[in-house]
Amino acid sequence: MRIWNCLSRKAGVYWRLTLFPVGTVINAWGNLYYNTPYRYQGLFLFFVGGAIAFYGFWGVDTLPLWDVLAVRFGTPKWRHLRGNIRLLLGAAVPLVFLHHARFSIGRVIHGVAQPGDFELAAGVLFWIWIMLSCGVSSVEPKDAPFERLPGRILRAARVRVLANWAGVVAAGLYFYPRLLSAYPAQTVSLGVTFAVALVVVMHKVYARVRKLCTQVHAASQTLRRDLDELAAADPAVPATGLQSAARRSWDTLSRSLHTRLDSGYPRFGVPFLREEVITDLGTRVLAAIDAMPGEPDAGKQVHEDLAAIITACGERIDVVA
Repeated sequence: MRIWNCLSRKAGVYWRLTLFPVGTVINAWGNLYYNTPYRYQGLFLFFVGGAIAFYGFWGVDTLPLWDVLAVRFGTPKWRHLRGNIRLLLGAAVPLVFLHHARFSIGRVIHGVAQPGDFELAAGVLFWIWIMLSCGVSSVEPKDAPFERLPGRILRAARVRVLANWAGVVAAGLYFYPRLLSAYPAQTVSLGVTFAVALVVVMHKVYARVRKLCTQVHAASQTLRRDLDELAAADPAVPATGLQSAARRSWDTLSRSLHTRLDSGYPRFGVPFLREEVITDLGTRVLAAIDAMPGEPDAGKQVHEDLAAIITACGERIDVVA
């Protein structure tokens, strides 16, 4: 039983890794059916296998190797390098799928595509849309959240735009030959429609990011101002009113920090900050509020974090977004 208990505990930790080879096999199996009468069944296996493999791939973080390396090289430089490796691996996966359909996409661009080329290119771009929409948050670096915040905001906006473009182009490649055969005179209008759709989705993403950054900037400034007033208050005089105002300011800021930068859907976007970072910041903010005005320096670290948030949002302020 001891051996079984040991194996079951390890399986409970590392089970996700087993999904990567399983998903890869299913993906390759589905790819074999593409040029057969069972093409659509093969596409289903291709996408399901790819999704399973992508989910299992990120289980690599559970390997003891990461803990050993973190102990051996547990420096900010190592943690920063690990975060960059996550970003590179996350960018490599969609590029691999795009490479798979490079010939079909090339024939579509040069106007010599066959019906199968449109379907293959649309399928690959659809899968890239799924990956970028659902997986971008999982590859974000976890070190130095406030120092990396400007890059986090920029990546969330750009990746969402690329994801939406991939989705729109996938829909266009799938429906374009069908609509063109039914309405051959509407070639120009169909092309203009898809081009306008690309511009609109980009505008909506960046407008959302600017609006959220403006809200976070204002809420951070308000909280920092409340903390300054609380620190400057007379310790001999009850500061209940100032403390209540500071707590309300934190409540407002907390709601904005939980909001996703690029999407209003709960599981398809990047929150402004990770949940654990917001929880830690909230604990320190409330502790500083309770300690002041008796300890004026209690909120020093909180001030630095709020300053980092304000700086990251400062370039994206848009009060009319």
